Amino acid sequence: MEAEKGPAGLISACLILVAWICGNPLRAQETKLKHRMFIGAGIGISNVAFSQLDKTVNGFGPSFDALLGVNLSDKISLQLEYVMNHPNDEEPKTTDIIVTNKITNGIEIMGTEIVRVPKVLQTNHLLISFRKSLLNHIYYRLSAGLGWHLGASYYIQEKVISAGIESEIGYALGLVGGYERYVSDRLSLAIEASVRWSSGEDSTSARFVFGLGTVVKWDF
Repeated sequence: MEAEKGPAGLISACLILVAWICGNPLRAQETKLKHRMFIGAGIGISNVAFSQLDKTVNGFGPSFDALLGVNLSDKISLQLEYVMNHPNDEEPKTTDIIVTNKITNGIEIMGTEIVRVPKVLQTNHLLISFRKSLLNHIYYRLSAGLGWHLGASYYIQEKVISAGIESEIGYALGLVGGYERYVSDRLSLAIEASVRWSSGEDSTSARFVFGLGTVVKWDF
């Protein structure tokens, strides 16, 4: 009898361990059925691209996400999210533009020559998002809201150039695809790929932001 207790105890311990591992996703799925609210934060890398001064401006930089939402069902949720892309910008300089003078038919015509277009790429989005969960922990998210951009600005008055940074606001749309796994009853980790668009104003064109990052989410 003592010899049988050893193998039986080992088998029982293995079965308990397997049940615990398999049970975690089940308990995590149950948390979504309780319509809990959630908060989250993310970090990643993004590429911002747009046109300014007839030149294409783009660059890679860090991105940061913050979100607050509610699960409407086991597969559908709504959330409010704020995304900041590329907070590290170059400083516009007065030497970025050269004032040129041409005389045509005795008339002096002032023009400009672009020497450098600084990478002022900070792009922020405030979005309301609809999220739908699919099979195998995959989901997508559709977003609409506002985009707030920073861009280089130049003013020329009597051949004197001043340079600075100005902001603009436009409409924004987004599409996100992700893969999420719960690591506990309330805590989940996700990997996301995103593309977001926001309209520009007179100083810059519309902006496209392509991102890849991770998100931590906590249900409550």
